[in-house]
Amino acid sequence: MLTQYHYTIQVGKNANVNIQVDKGDVNVVTTQGDINLKCGKDVNIEAAQALRLKSNTLEAEVDGTWTEKVTGTNTKTGKTITTHRELNDPPQILAVFVRVHKGSVDA
Repeated sequence: MLTQYHYTIQVGKNANVNIQVDKGDVNVVTTQGDINLKCGKDVNIEAAQALRLKSNTLEAEVDGTWTEKVTGTNTKTGKTITTHRELNDPPQILAVFVRVHKGSVDA
């Protein structure tokens, strides 16, 4: 590995770095390597339209709480969907299907 081609941009304390494109895209591409993000606090991503992720696998490790807020449809798909709960947690009803047949309700 040739270190002569390594570049570091370092900004001093109490400063910000902003990249703004008034019309166009911002692309970060690596053809042979990783893209790593690390921060001392939060990572916030906000998209005016959509946020899309595509990969062979997706792993999330949460040491605290995971909260999902969905105002529209929340669809889970896959060959197998597995959910786990703590042994002391009460069971939860995940879905209820109701069919009305000639005035009576079949649950």
